Amino acid sequence: MFWQLLLNAFVAASIAVPLAIGCAVVYWTVGLFDFSLGASFVAGGYCSFVLVRLIGVPFFLALPGGIAAGAILGILARAFVYRPLTRRGSNPLLLLLASLGIYIAFQNTLSLVFGDATKSLLSGPVQAGYDIHGGRITCIQLVTVSGSICFVIVLALLQNLTKSGKILRAVANDSTLADIVGIPANRWILIAHAIAGGAAGLSGIFAAMTVDISPTIGMGFFMIATVAAVVGSSGGVGGVALGVLLIACAGQFGVWKLSSQWQGSITFAILLVFMLLRSQGGAQPALRSQA
Repeated sequence: MFWQLLLNAFVAASIAVPLAIGCAVVYWTVGLFDFSLGASFVAGGYCSFVLVRLIGVPFFLALPGGIAAGAILGILARAFVYRPLTRRGSNPLLLLLASLGIYIAFQNTLSLVFGDATKSLLSGPVQAGYDIHGGRITCIQLVTVSGSICFVIVLALLQNLTKSGKILRAVANDSTLADIVGIPANRWILIAHAIAGGAAGLSGIFAAMTVDISPTIGMGFFMIATVAAVVGSSGGVGGVALGVLLIACAGQFGVWKLSSQWQGSITFAILLVFMLLRSQGGAQPALRSQA
């Protein structure tokens, strides 16, 4: 039982990690918990579903399509909603409500087009999977875990070793100063939303591969991702990934003794304990502290 729960935690974390990092990127850059990333998550899953199951495109070609769908939604949200509201001096609460409105509108649109039934991206005979100390993990789940690990490594390298990563850190630290020294802050904030949306789209593809997808699935994963972004914000990309794994382990091992309906409560209990125990003032987001 222990090994099966641990493997389940790794799989659940692997689905949520790209979305959590996307949430963290937006939070580090503009200080917003962007609910529209839940829409990008679902967009990635449904785009890949349409390409693979309805059009017949090979999965390896549908993968970039799903990521692009999430990125495009992130760009549209920034260009046509957040930036106009910011120009008018709207407060952060209004931006938060606007992002929630984007998610709800997109979710309802998907329900109208595809219905509320669960969709499966990949089909085929059920396989027993690989045995690891008595726990089992399927080939698709291994692909999800491997893909998520690769994503974390690549994004961490981009954040810390490339010029683009340094520019994003500069914009996150002080967008006004970045404009003064010749860095187009608005353009790089748009890029940050595109990266976050693409990451959320990748999470949606992982979900469609592993646990299937429906119009309402985005909110549950988004809440896990948001808590992980807060818990792991001071540790950069790696810290957020570890935060997701902590939450996934707590959820899986928590329902070992409790009902599965307590998973959401366990997630927010972790957030509450973290907020109460962290030092006065808290850690600054990683992009800001490293700029």
